[in-house]
Amino acid sequence: IKFPIKLVSSVKAINLKRGQIVLDNWNKNNCYHILLGGGKSPALQSYPRITIRMADNAKLFFKGTAIISEGTSLRADKNAKIVIGKNFYCNADNYLRAGSGDTISFGNDCLLGWSNIINTTDGHNIEIPHLTSPQTGNININNHVWITTRCIIGKKVSIANDCVVASNSVVTKS
Repeated sequence: IKFPIKLVSSVKAINLKRGQIVLDNWNKNNCYHILLGGGKSPALQSYPRITIRMADNAKLFFKGTAIISEGTSLRADKNAKIVIGKNFYCNADNYLRAGSGDTISFGNDCLLGWSNIINTTDGHNIEIPHLTSPQTGNININNHVWITTRCIIGKKVSIANDCVVASNSVVTKS
């Protein structure tokens, strides 16, 4: 059996526990089903590492082949999920965060350019009584979606099949 994950560059795993990374549809004859590092565009500067930060009961699902380039951070807070469909490509320096109980899901054949932020939460609570706590919500990116460069995808957003999100876009609604 060939090992399904190839680590090319420095990968830092924080709080990772057994069973938190799930490989669906993995064929034992497929070598390098998941490539972590080494897939970035040659013109980009070099980023030092990939960070995978998983809280309690968080899951990272790979449903097919995926390339995740250097400088990318995958963060799943408590009870959160990040689901990556088949034929996924993620260029360098991306930040994906699924807040507590939230899910970020990618369909098949999705592309991320560099320096994007995909985040299901506003961040942390505000300690001022009359202000509301941050809002959260799932992000669903369907099939054949290209999120180009320096885009921000916010909470409660769904991106339809066959869409291109233009450079420097801020997406706050489906």
